[in-house]
Amino acid sequence: MAQGWTPSPGLAGFLSALLPGLGQLCCRRWRRGLAFLMSTAGIDLSLDITGSLWTYLSTHRLPHPIGSFVVGLLLTGGVALWSILDARRTAAQLAGGGRPAR
Repeated sequence: MAQGWTPSPGLAGFLSALLPGLGQLCCRRWRRGLAFLMSTAGIDLSLDITGSLWTYLSTHRLPHPIGSFVVGLLLTGGVALWSILDARRTAAQLAGGGRPAR
């Protein structure tokens, strides 16, 4: 394992809350971080979550079809929560001198 700075679990979790996968990248878990980033981007691109949310915020009209919007929000939220918890766990293991699971 590379020596040097290790992020705190709070910082790693905060970074993953900003962008899923960023906390893992900060902990030098490249594959895991890229997997979270790509899965979030894939959900967003396939279900157009950002476009639907932008439309809703600007027009105050629910996007059509509402089902795919809700499913996309739930999937994205689930991936984000998983990313936050994983980043915190990984940073805590690194801070304790342990080697996190790959």
